[in-house]
Amino acid sequence: MLKKVCIYLTILVCLLILLCSYSSVRDEQVNVNLDRAINIEESTSHIYFIMPDSSIVEYEKKEKNSWIVKSLDESVVLIKERNSLLVFSNGHMKMICQGYRNGWLSQSGNRVVYSIEKPDNKFDLFIYDLELDESKLIIENVDDDLISNEYKEVAVSPDGNFVAYPKSNGLVYETYIYEYGKSSRKFKDRVKVIAISNDAQYIYYKSIIDDQVYVFRNNKATLIAENLKVPRIKYNNDLSQVIINNQGKTYLCIEGKNPEKIADVGMNLFLSRNQILEYGRPSITSSHFTDLRNAFFSDEKNIYTISDKSIKILPFSCWPFERSTDYKSVLYVDNDNLMYIENITKNSEPVVLLENIYSFEVSSDFKNIYYRTNDNALFSFDFEESKLMIDKIDSMTLNKKTNVIYYMLDDEIFRFRNNRKESVKIDEPVEFISSKNGLMYGCLYNEERKAYYVCTDDSDFKLIYKE
Repeated sequence: MLKKVCIYLTILVCLLILLCSYSSVRDEQVNVNLDRAINIEESTSHIYFIMPDSSIVEYEKKEKNSWIVKSLDESVVLIKERNSLLVFSNGHMKMICQGYRNGWLSQSGNRVVYSIEKPDNKFDLFIYDLELDESKLIIENVDDDLISNEYKEVAVSPDGNFVAYPKSNGLVYETYIYEYGKSSRKFKDRVKVIAISNDAQYIYYKSIIDDQVYVFRNNKATLIAENLKVPRIKYNNDLSQVIINNQGKTYLCIEGKNPEKIADVGMNLFLSRNQILEYGRPSITSSHFTDLRNAFFSDEKNIYTISDKSIKILPFSCWPFERSTDYKSVLYVDNDNLMYIENITKNSEPVVLLENIYSFEVSSDFKNIYYRTNDNALFSFDFEESKLMIDKIDSMTLNKKTNVIYYMLDDEIFRFRNNRKESVKIDEPVEFISSKNGLMYGCLYNEERKAYYVCTDDSDFKLIYKE
């Protein structure tokens, strides 16, 4: 009897492990935590860092134009001004160096690679560790004149452990790979590394002779694109998958194998509705994805799945559309109808959920829909029944972090939570409201000033800046 119990327990444990493994794989599809994301707004004189708790940190620019680069989780910000290279993290600004030539932030945000100008057209290359607050020299006295502008860029692995950089011996253009805390090793001659993975198992490079692009893995180089003067390549988060746009066709390369053509046209890669809108947050990119086959692509007529290009999801003209977090379900508007595809992996047919739809928002768990009708009424829908929320609105947006709906009517802002309408305090009327990383923004533009307001955790709006 005891033996049988032990066997059953063993089977149960194995099933639980398999279930956890499945959940882990599924949840890893977008595995970047955006809870620490910093939102940024700029005026002509300042940069404003809006922290996750809605506190605001101001930085006065040293010059009008500055360049900003964010880490993948948007919690670390690299600021490039003409003479100063700075990094903002954990609410604090740190000066890395002055008199720099260029700077690169790792996707993880833990390291910054930068070059320092020297006399006689030479430069030194350094790597700065944010946690240790120290810089290490990678190489010194690189002759700038012998490296053309096109090939002066370096490639940094997502975790900042590897750096591929250019060098010249006076006759031949060379590329070296540096590992943090260790020495550099020569990679190849006459190539430019355009991407390198955390473990340096995947190295993507371009020949400077014939513009061929290769992936180097397990000491083997595989050609993935020919005559690609400008690398139009999107990588997944560990660089084991790439999507390539080349000569009007689109290819998918997995684990360094020969690329497979997935479209006879150059595709538009759709990862989320927010990315299509461009100004939305979080700014989902291909680097957030473990498996790029979960993305959509478009031939400017229809939108398809990458995993099975025979599955046509919806016409390109349909707008807007949303995807569930497991990438199986799709909602979109077509001819004033809200359409629903329950499972695109099973080639489910679209069904009409609702009619007379002007726009919609869906909760992050894909269980509740908020929609505006063509006669401007606001409803909620739980996939079973619709409920009228407000008779008339001018516009709406959803805070997906808190699942609270905001709407505007006659230049006033309201929210609807706990089945109750609330007025939102703001100093002056705004033109529109939007949501970024759980923060609600109100924006006002005119010839004299631009004002932004922010509201976190669904409190009152407050002024960020006015000019």
